[in-house]
Order: sequence, then structure tokens, then C-alpha cells
Amino acid sequence: MKKAVEFPEMVQKLAEMYAPGETYFVAWGDSDYKVLNTACKRYKIANPIREEDYLDFAAAYKFMKGDNYTTGLKAATEEQDVDTAGLWHTAFDDANNTGKLLRKLVEKGWTPEKYLASTTPDTGSTDK
Repeated sequence: MKKAVEFPEMVQKLAEMYAPGETYFVAWGDSDYKVLNTACKRYKIANPIREEDYLDFAAAYKFMKGDNYTTGLKAATEEQDVDTAGLWHTAFDDANNTGKLLRKLVEKGWTPEKYLASTTPDTGSTDK
């Protein structure tokens, strides 16, 4: 904690890595975007991540499997034989393991674009 950056600096670093419409903010579940948005409001700084670039990977995984329930991150990584690390339900380790699962599924041919196209009503828009 003593070496951590302050929240506004972290948001600035996030903004530098993010290209609207070209990158996704990926997390397991919908809470991370809500937390980021709430904290940005608290600090009175703009949230650099557009909501349409947020990818709830738990919902994507549920859709990919055709399930009626949301699989937990641990179970999903086990199902996909992902080599996980760290402690479950800790921010860094869950983010790291989500990234490993994402990489594994992309290697198998899954893409965010295919998922988003299959879940978004066709509005005739050519965005993304």
C-alpha cells in the first residue's frame, strides 16, 4: 500500500492505455465498472472508460456456454483448464486470472466482437 499510486494517477494511467472504441475494459461481472465510475465521481474526475467498451466477461462466458446461470470465475478457469495463481476474490489475482481465461478463450477462437454482435440488437450502426 505504501508504494501504491493515488486513485487519480491510476485513472490517468488507465486512460493512457485505453483507446475508445478500440480496447475493452474487461472484468468478471458488472461491479468493476460501477466501482470505477462511482470512484471517479467521488474524486470529481472523468471516467475515461466508455460504458460501451466495458465487457462483463462473466456474462460473455455464460452466453458462450448457453447457460441460464453465471459461472464463478474459479469454476470457469477450472472448466477451461487455466493455470491460475494467487488468492480468489482478491482484486489483483481475480483480474490476473480473468486475463488468463480471456487469453485462453481467444486462443480457441472466441472474440469480444462476435459476442457483442450476437447480443446487441442490429440497429444498422457500423460502430465497432
